[in-house]
Amino acid sequence: SMFTDAEIDVASFESCWRKQRSVKDDATQTSEILTDDREVQSVVLAAIETQTEFVEETRHTALADDKSEKLVEFLRRVEANVCAQLEKNLQSHAFDGYDVQWSDEFTSVSCLHTLHHAALSSHVSSTTDCLLSLRETNTKVKLQCTDLSWNCSGSVLAVAYGRFDHKGSSSHQSFLCTWNVDRRVVNSNKADVTIELSVS
Repeated sequence: SMFTDAEIDVASFESCWRKQRSVKDDATQTSEILTDDREVQSVVLAAIETQTEFVEETRHTALADDKSEKLVEFLRRVEANVCAQLEKNLQSHAFDGYDVQWSDEFTSVSCLHTLHHAALSSHVSSTTDCLLSLRETNTKVKLQCTDLSWNCSGSVLAVAYGRFDHKGSSSHQSFLCTWNVDRRVVNSNKADVTIELSVS
């Protein structure tokens, strides 16, 4: 028959993949580090002040006395271009109606923007003080402008809001607001960037 029981001899072999490894412990020690303490004292210093005397500077321009051939050659070389440009300037209307006031000095300062971040307060006074209602305590905390700083190009103004009525570090909320005054539209009631800080 096709389906009959059959007995087959079993072949086996011992595993040899794992071998017992020998282990040896050893110890080392560095030599003793020798140290020596000595006291030294700085030398005595002496300070002295000096002051230079004021010397009035005298300037002398030797251009009018220059009769060298190089100057004459230079003037002859550029004369045609300079005269042609002056003729164009006479026909230009770029500065029509503009009157130069050489003696006037402009010392007045005009106010372009009054900046405050409305999200920090319900009221901001002229001294940049503000009242902030904290969600955690539901109390009124007075924040003040603690610092102002411009960036290197003078386009971004950073304003720090915090408190002056505490000593050392504290856990009061404080904020850093920045405005870019070089933008075409400056929102005086909202800072471009607002960063909340945990220490004022």
